[in-house]
Amino acid sequence: IGLTDVSDDFGCAKSVIEKLRPGDYVEAAKVGHNDDHLELSLRKSHLEDSVADIKDPDVRQAAEVKVGSTVRGFVRSISNKGCFVNLSRSVVARVLLRDLADVFIKDTEKRFPPGKLVSATVKAVHSETGRIELSLRSSDRDENEQLGHLREGTRIVGVVKSV
Repeated sequence: IGLTDVSDDFGCAKSVIEKLRPGDYVEAAKVGHNDDHLELSLRKSHLEDSVADIKDPDVRQAAEVKVGSTVRGFVRSISNKGCFVNLSRSVVARVLLRDLADVFIKDTEKRFPPGKLVSATVKAVHSETGRIELSLRSSDRDENEQLGHLREGTRIVGVVKSV
């Protein structure tokens, strides 16, 4: 069972795993198989065929991801060119080194260890190849998303950029 199949809310995945002990019984749903193993899921949406309370959908192919949307996933690996993020058991996205942050990061391996939960903006989707490009840069986030938490009537102080 991979991290993306522990919960419908990736933010809860690590706490669910921390509660598990050897010998515990868990109910899981078969979601696939390979020649040598079963792929299982603890997601409530797989166990109960429920669509309620799904914060992080089970992405089965790149075409389901839309450019400009925000997705969450777990860092799979990091290299000198960027990192790979698991969006699901079968979909992995790439974040180029320049898109990891708004500022230079000296030690990317320390900042993005495998298993770290990240939130990213989808920059590109290549449905024919199954490749997804992400950005973790806050400057790439949709302006409406950044300001979406403000209520009507909220007073804001700002700086005029141009007239």
